Amino acid sequence: MDIKQNPFSFYDFLGYFVPGSLFVYLLISMFSHAAIKDSSLIKFVSVSDLKGVELYTPLILLAYISGHFINFLSAMTVEKHLNWMYGFPSKTLLGIYQDSYFTSGNDSAKKNLIIAVVALVLLPISVVDFFVNYILGVKGLVNKELDPMMKTIIKTKVALILSSYAGLKSPPIEPVRETNYFLFVYHFALEYSVNHVPKMQNYVALFGLMRTLTFYFVILFWVALWHLIYSGANVFVIVVSVLSMAFVSYTFYLGFIKFYRRFTLEALMAAAVACSKVGESTPADLR
Repeated sequence: MDIKQNPFSFYDFLGYFVPGSLFVYLLISMFSHAAIKDSSLIKFVSVSDLKGVELYTPLILLAYISGHFINFLSAMTVEKHLNWMYGFPSKTLLGIYQDSYFTSGNDSAKKNLIIAVVALVLLPISVVDFFVNYILGVKGLVNKELDPMMKTIIKTKVALILSSYAGLKSPPIEPVRETNYFLFVYHFALEYSVNHVPKMQNYVALFGLMRTLTFYFVILFWVALWHLIYSGANVFVIVVSVLSMAFVSYTFYLGFIKFYRRFTLEALMAAAVACSKVGESTPADLR
């Protein structure tokens, strides 16, 4: 398989540079509004002698680096919250759900503390999620699974892939429930279903963008809340502003779920189609 990709990819632009640029602009706005004149960032931007590439190159690099930072934090918070709340899309699409948001067992205290901290950081998202899932009970609207026939086909193909590489003669379907199989299936799809790779890469770029923007607007939510309280705004303005920011954050969160699930489904389908093909590149047991 020969996949050519530029050093600066579509994912780099959407997943890192765009959110990083917004974050740098937010920092400049915060420092300017707070009248922090001694800030090194404000001093750098306000230097009149720097023009053209001398000014924009460092800002572009700062935005790109900041994008990596925000992207990492979003993966550790937004994506983790999604998996804790709904389960991994690779399993929920097949009708395999986890029991609850919080864990139980010997290490539950430490894990639940981390989960609670993440839920607190993502307050504008987690509150709505808990309300939708545990009070309204409409979890299936966000976490809709595939139809029975598609679930059976994909489970059978995934079990066939895993058992073939594990050297098993009769592939059981049940281990699909117990194992974290998606990483292997995704690499199998990359190797044996080349036509699906560009679409999967596009979905990766889109769900990365949505995830990072979700975290960015969560940051903006807390910044707006701090500013409104600090400036002494009336209660009505605070409530309207906070609810508006929470709505925007949750909207991008739903977009992240949408593209995350589409990427997962595309990878599962690519692996299933690759298993059914007869060709030189497919393992003999899967022809």
